Amino acid sequence: MENKIKSTGLSAEQKKAVDSFGQQVCVSAGAGSGKTRVLVERYLEALLKPGTSTGNILAVTFTDKAANEMKERLTEKMTALGRHEDRRQIENAWIGTIHSFCARVLRENPVECGVDPSFSVLSRPEAQILMRRSLESVLEREFSNEIWAQWMADHGMEEVQDIFFKAYDLFRGAAG
Repeated sequence: MENKIKSTGLSAEQKKAVDSFGQQVCVSAGAGSGKTRVLVERYLEALLKPGTSTGNILAVTFTDKAANEMKERLTEKMTALGRHEDRRQIENAWIGTIHSFCARVLRENPVECGVDPSFSVLSRPEAQILMRRSLESVLEREFSNEIWAQWMADHGMEEVQDIFFKAYDLFRGAAG
């Protein structure tokens, strides 16, 4: 049985990303440009190499939606190839966001990582509340600094917090 799926319709850059092994590849492009397709094809190329299993491959995506889509496409491809064991393993494969990857490593190694095994990941609203409280605590301590005290008196705590969070979001977006 033919184990290779021919990747048709890929651009030269996409094909290069699919076929580049022995090195790390970062697939970064705009929405709807085929990132998930490239990652699926690359994953397949790796998985179809002799001696490779899903446990040997890590695929990190930007969103849970993309990770789920990757798993669905890989499941379909494995079914089409008659590779039923690989199809079953896709569900627990290392495919997800950086957050899910880190959480999985921590959950699977809590003692080594020094974390409570029953930890939970904060939701975005919970994280924002905690960040606001933390920032408020820091800013209140800085009232002893004349420059900060004057700036906060001129703008108010809420406006100062908003400025910090806008800057945080801006820098976070620039880093991603």
